[in-house]
Amino acid sequence: MSTDQTYDIAIVGASYSGLVAAITAAKTSKVLLIEKRPKPGTPTNSTGAVPIEWLKNMGVYPSDDCIAGTISGIELISPNDDSVQIRNSVPDGMVTYPDRYVNWLAERARDKGATIQTGTVFRGFSGFNGSASKGGNGKISIETSKGTFHAKYVIGADGAATAVGQAVGVGELPKPEDLHIGLEYHVENKGIQDPQIYRLYLGHELAPLGYAWSFPEGDNSLKVGVGIPKSVGVTPKSLMVKFMKRYPQYDTHISLSNGGIIPTAPPLKTAVKGNVVLVGDAAHFCSPLHGGGIWFGMESGALAGKALAQGDPQLYDTLWKKELGGVLLRHYKLKMVIYSMTDKNFDDLIAVLKTYVAKKDKGHGKVRMASSVFFADPAFVLSMVGKWTKKGLAVDVIKRALFPNFKIA
Repeated sequence: MSTDQTYDIAIVGASYSGLVAAITAAKTSKVLLIEKRPKPGTPTNSTGAVPIEWLKNMGVYPSDDCIAGTISGIELISPNDDSVQIRNSVPDGMVTYPDRYVNWLAERARDKGATIQTGTVFRGFSGFNGSASKGGNGKISIETSKGTFHAKYVIGADGAATAVGQAVGVGELPKPEDLHIGLEYHVENKGIQDPQIYRLYLGHELAPLGYAWSFPEGDNSLKVGVGIPKSVGVTPKSLMVKFMKRYPQYDTHISLSNGGIIPTAPPLKTAVKGNVVLVGDAAHFCSPLHGGGIWFGMESGALAGKALAQGDPQLYDTLWKKELGGVLLRHYKLKMVIYSMTDKNFDDLIAVLKTYVAKKDKGHGKVRMASSVFFADPAFVLSMVGKWTKKGLAVDVIKRALFPNFKIA
């Protein structure tokens, strides 16, 4: 390939967010994807879970060989090992094999006409003055290990430590308390848990200011891991050792281990600098509450692709703030509530949720369910209302009660 080619849009990073941006933009624009790895999707550190309805609506529903299974609910486990299951009547989440699905997305991007340049390391820009040029009248020179490319617009889809963002001065690395580090083992599911349900283990002893989890990948495999803020100062490896000792049922054959950094910061004030925009983890578009980033990344990629195909970077800022900004900020506030909770609070939470689920299963109305939850543990409920209010969530809770379509998380 020539080392001096011009494109409408260049995307640095060919994972979920970058590939969906390419699929969206390549319908009308000449698109280049720059990927440092030998091929997209190897390795991809992710649970692989994505909302089914969104996949259908966006036209990126994967082929059967990419699908490990579906998810219909969650099981929360308290520090005292009490638990509660919250389950939907039909599955609403799909578990993909991450590497396969990313490669499938790469093929869709190629089908749309995008060029994917693998084994190519981004090294910086030249000719970037930081000002927006609607319509892309100027050209940005992208310096890489394989030469120089030129584009009207650039999308940074290169992760939490974004080199693209650093090069233009946007999307700073989150503070240590807002940057989680995770470690995950792939183990056999020998009847350990329902493959339709994923588990979250709460408690500061197992995962201080974070979670431990067990996420099914099909019927016979589990991804068991832990994620904690960098500021805690302990290693995920030491916590995984502790977790396996406490729950030896997971200590089966470990076929794979992987880790990574997870941004759990509040959303950026802007993800745009001139004709450069950030998507996915590079823009902190990852849930601060539970660390899930695939949907946020793919949605932001679609919004960026749409805006830049129209020649309007600022439109992207408007779109993501409308579609993603509110829920990301609520997730951050909820994370701060969780940070303030003690292990006793987590035990009480599970007990109250069990009351809620029992009443819901009996078909009780909202008023009766709410009163049952309150009187199950008035002191705990009032203390949590105080925490929500302190973090600015009281109005959101009221909205959720009045408008079922309003989602807090």
